[in-house]
Amino acid sequence: YKVIAVDPRRSAAGRKMENLGRVKSDRVDAYILASLPWRNRKFRETSTHEREPLSELTRERKSMEGSKTRVVNAIHSDLAAVFPEYRTLFDDIATKTSLAVLRRYTLPANISNASADELADVITKASRNHSGKVTATKLRELALSTVGIQDTNGIYLFKMRENVKLLEQLLSIISELDDRIKELSAGDMRVEHLDDMKGIDTVTAASIVSEIGPIKQFDSAGKLKAYGGKAPDMNGSGGKERGKRVTKIRNSYLASTIYIASRSLVAHGSPGFKAVFDREISKGKHRKKAYTAVGNRLLDSIYSMLKNGKPYRERIPAKHRVHDFP
Repeated sequence: YKVIAVDPRRSAAGRKMENLGRVKSDRVDAYILASLPWRNRKFRETSTHEREPLSELTRERKSMEGSKTRVVNAIHSDLAAVFPEYRTLFDDIATKTSLAVLRRYTLPANISNASADELADVITKASRNHSGKVTATKLRELALSTVGIQDTNGIYLFKMRENVKLLEQLLSIISELDDRIKELSAGDMRVEHLDDMKGIDTVTAASIVSEIGPIKQFDSAGKLKAYGGKAPDMNGSGGKERGKRVTKIRNSYLASTIYIASRSLVAHGSPGFKAVFDREISKGKHRKKAYTAVGNRLLDSIYSMLKNGKPYRERIPAKHRVHDFP
């Protein structure tokens, strides 16, 4: 069978032209999809975007990260009920030390009943001597004075132990995926050039490169930004156009990775990107919009790097430049 892809924006516009409103009907939808490609050949999508095979692994990793977040949130929820003070000591419950404590003791009653030496030994081994008796003492004090509810039926004990085991499995899978992604992307100069940027690691670089695919698919940086979800959604009338908001028609995997990379670049103080962020904040923009502006600048840089095959060259704002005058 011959398959023809139809842009959903065009099919939605077709429904409006037929004055069909928002009423859903399989017969009407089938009619629109069947008739549109024959009304205008331009409505037929004849090409698809080509991405790198490595994107299958980076997408799998993103899925595992999503599962990890859900499990961590479930553990947070249970801790908030039985031991709300726990996070004052372990802000990130997914660390090896925190997981060792939760796996062994789980509930504040078990922690308070453990000897100080035993608890210190568990923490010392898990943290590789970075923590020990001081942390163990603080943890026991928190467990003894907790305002959490009593787990009389052992329900929270069961839930938390199962979720801790699941979290450890997910962390192991993510670690294996990271190793495999790094192995497969070794020697790829595109990944190495991105990895050289302060705030972008190898896995993030590989994810960006694999989603973009061959750069020849994009005629300009603007088209790459549209694909990455950083271009404005344009509205026009009478020859005038204006952008309403960031378009939702995009590669969601690339868009989310660019957003995460933008936050990391700002957090690591990369001069050119930090300057963009500070400029947007000074205009009164929300932090999310400021990160979107950073993402725009990042995609501009990525397009130039991939198109020219050259490493990133830091754009240092004038006020940060050091001039060596005679």
